[in-house]
Amino acid sequence: MQLADANSQLRVGHDILDVEDIPMPFATLELIFDENGKPDDFVFVQSNTRHAEWIQHPQSDYIWKRACEIFGDYREESDWFKIMLEVVQTGVAKDVTEYAPTISQW
Repeated sequence: MQLADANSQLRVGHDILDVEDIPMPFATLELIFDENGKPDDFVFVQSNTRHAEWIQHPQSDYIWKRACEIFGDYREESDWFKIMLEVVQTGVAKDVTEYAPTISQW
């Protein structure tokens, strides 16, 4: 298995899932904290091509970059930061239908 293949797979139980098999936009994010230990931003760790199409950026433009580098101050425009923060903190996935003004998408 090549490194690129390994990076696009998740371990689910004892099975390995290729994120490209997920039929909706999918991304794994890493939470970034400010100097006071407060959640501040996210880094995109991996995604599938559906996610890249949805946010209208090729994966090479955003993997291992902070969300604010890609979307500016997205935290002020919608509840997306709060929603992603809740998912990261609880570990519980959410199916969200909320308008994202920075990418003009639902």
